[in-house]
Amino acid sequence: MYLPLWDGVSNTAEIFGLLAYLPISPFLDVRRRFFSAAEAAIIMHAPEPYENLVTLYIDLTSRWAQHIGSTASDRSGADANMPIEAFIALTDHVSTLVLSILCSPTCSGSIVSATLGFYQTLTAVLFTPANESHSIPIVLPPAQVVYLLLFTSSLSELSRLLAILASYKQAFEASISATIRHPPATTNRFNGWLMDVCNLFWRSLALQKSDANAFGCFCPESVQPLLRDYLETIDPEYSLVSSFGLSQSHVLSSLSAAALRALEDKADEEGLELNTRHAGPVTRRSLTKLDKDGGLQISWKEYRVEVLKWLDARGVGGVKELMYATMKHLIQGKV
Repeated sequence: MYLPLWDGVSNTAEIFGLLAYLPISPFLDVRRRFFSAAEAAIIMHAPEPYENLVTLYIDLTSRWAQHIGSTASDRSGADANMPIEAFIALTDHVSTLVLSILCSPTCSGSIVSATLGFYQTLTAVLFTPANESHSIPIVLPPAQVVYLLLFTSSLSELSRLLAILASYKQAFEASISATIRHPPATTNRFNGWLMDVCNLFWRSLALQKSDANAFGCFCPESVQPLLRDYLETIDPEYSLVSSFGLSQSHVLSSLSAAALRALEDKADEEGLELNTRHAGPVTRRSLTKLDKDGGLQISWKEYRVEVLKWLDARGVGGVKELMYATMKHLIQGKV
């Protein structure tokens, strides 16, 4: 009764505390009775409305997930699937909300951080003791959310996103080991994201669809010749397929260069005489030339692995987590 009168600002902690403990029930009913009025009040009046909303939904999602996990063995009858259906409807609603926020001109770093926090919560609940029976469903974000965040200019956002994808992969593998089947469309969609990410950062096949399941980041093929022409006007050595890799990504390139400098410094300290140092950016061909000119001797694969380790040691572990969870030769330790 109070929510339609609420100004969205006063007593926020108390209101959020009550809403976060709403018992699990069909989400359309919960939204009609509670969240429609609460969302309207928050959006109209709260100083940071979207971060507040996502934070509220993170708390509710976590508690509903815990309920599903803890009552998995007790559910039976006609309403046995209601908690899972309500959970999926809730997460779908939040995904639609965050997608609209990310596409808005008012989107800020704090909103992106809240969005990533929501999906971190979704993956975290999959590994709680309450989910030993794998009763909490794997709910993927919309593809648009993944690709919007994949091309972020923030190192921390990129690392968190890739760590989330690595957690999703681990959850899929755990459920498969438990002989739980997922709809082919869901697994194909997720595998396509993994392929696109690896093509971007590791395989120098950015925006390509030649591999099975790859979406090419949904970049239209008609656009790619224009992008290639643009890159050539900057430097004829630039290639579209490698321009998002560890060495040339606008987010990772300077860090990759620093990682190589650290390797060269280490070689100096160990008494190795280097006649030259790499000027960057690093490519497979430039490393071959570096070796011939008396510089650091390191293969293309070894260099990229060292970059992953260097990033991980400095708190940017998401890139390494996903590559080591996805690329077969890294999983098997064959570098």
